[in-house]
Amino acid sequence: MKAKIIFTFIFSAAFFMAAFAQEAMSEDGSHFLVDFGKFSPPVREMAQAFEGQAAEKFLASDINGTEHFLGDYKGKKVILWFWSKDETLSTGHINALNATQEHNKDLIILSFARGTKSEVKAFADANNINFTVIPNADVFGQMAYASDLGYPRYFFIDKEGIIKQVWPAQSFDQGVNPYNAISDMLTKI
Repeated sequence: MKAKIIFTFIFSAAFFMAAFAQEAMSEDGSHFLVDFGKFSPPVREMAQAFEGQAAEKFLASDINGTEHFLGDYKGKKVILWFWSKDETLSTGHINALNATQEHNKDLIILSFARGTKSEVKAFADANNINFTVIPNADVFGQMAYASDLGYPRYFFIDKEGIIKQVWPAQSFDQGVNPYNAISDMLTKI
């Protein structure tokens, strides 16, 4: 019985400390905060399990045939964005990432789109995407980057190759300005 009470106390303290830390992060007036409280425990735990870990290295070809090895980008900030051309939120994120890439020339944006190379290339060309697009997102999403987090989802990686923040699909609602949220996050990594 005593062990159960101690466990409950420790669990409660950890929960409130995490909630306080998230609340403290939002006091700087930022307009975006991943509120893990609204997610189911598996999503919350899955997203948080990535943070602080070295990003899983991969080699992948983009829609133009150029190969990208994540390890080659050490020393630069990297955004991994997993998305689907069929998601209604994708257009706003594409516009935000296009603008982000224009204002951050040293930033590497590797996006992983659901669909075949020809489908994704046609979509990228029609939408004037100015960042790297890698087709067949499900392959990478299921292997190393938690497809269970949904689409779209972001992984923010610092210059040392460490995942600093994960935004699962549930992070986004119609009121979020993706450009402002991404810009704010880039100042923190």
